[in-house]
Amino acid sequence: MIIKNNKGFTLVELLVALGILSMVLLPLTMTVTTGYRTFYVQEENIDVMQNGRFALDRITNKIRKANPEDLEVSNNTLKVDNYTYYKQGTQLMEKINNTSNDIARYIETFFITKNDNSQGQIKSIDITIILKSQRSKDYTLKTTVYIRNR
Repeated sequence: MIIKNNKGFTLVELLVALGILSMVLLPLTMTVTTGYRTFYVQEENIDVMQNGRFALDRITNKIRKANPEDLEVSNNTLKVDNYTYYKQGTQLMEKINNTSNDIARYIETFFITKNDNSQGQIKSIDITIILKSQRSKDYTLKTTVYIRNR
């Protein structure tokens, strides 16, 4: 006596089901992977820009609060009162009374230029910071700080 059991799937049916499932999952997996990659690149870009803006804002505020006599610019180094700003490697450093701290990372270039008026006094200071992201493009931040006469 032979018992026929027609329950279950054949090998061909399983292979067809796996093929259809892989055709659905592959694009879905690629979409999720691309989304994660884009998220991490954008997160890094935000971090790079935030670092640069923080440093530029900090330096600008120090310049605006300082007396013009307390400002010194030389060799892309800025001295404001007891503060000194300079680039070291890929970091922008702030030195306060012989103690150095990094205030920004991802710094590719740090340019400082002073502009004098006709009497030889500092009229303004141009600051340019070029930031380099590891996975994306470079960002350039520029500002001109006009010195307030006191």
